[in-house]
Amino acid sequence: ELRQGLDNGHAVPSGDLAELRGEIRDQLDLAATKPKEFMLRYGAINGQIITSVLSSAKPINVLEIRARGLKLIARQEFPDLKSAMNYGLLLLLDIFGPFANVLSRCKLPRCSCFYLARKHPKGGRANKTYCSVAHRNEAHDSKLNRTPRKAK
Repeated sequence: ELRQGLDNGHAVPSGDLAELRGEIRDQLDLAATKPKEFMLRYGAINGQIITSVLSSAKPINVLEIRARGLKLIARQEFPDLKSAMNYGLLLLLDIFGPFANVLSRCKLPRCSCFYLARKHPKGGRANKTYCSVAHRNEAHDSKLNRTPRKAK
């Protein structure tokens, strides 16, 4: 079983996945709050992780034929969950990649989960402050001591 209950509205994995999640969350936390310390502590380890992940990853290219033309899809296949999770960590920490710029952390103290900020569908900047509308409303309501709003 991968999930065991909810934590602040987020699924909580159990077993090996929970242990891996804890390791990666600790690394992300340090990278987000103290990047220099992260590089000092994990620089050599990350070099080993990069070598391990890249040597174990099996690239799979698929060519799809669609109505409007061809689409090349590049995928990676990994021998185990840890390699896949480490690859995901590398993607999130790659400052030149598309994910590092949108990697955010919820500012609600009881949550503080990591998430990928998305632009509002009607336009405007990506929400890099709270992981959900409910958490934004909760934070604003607690700061202003007013009657809680209803989530849309």
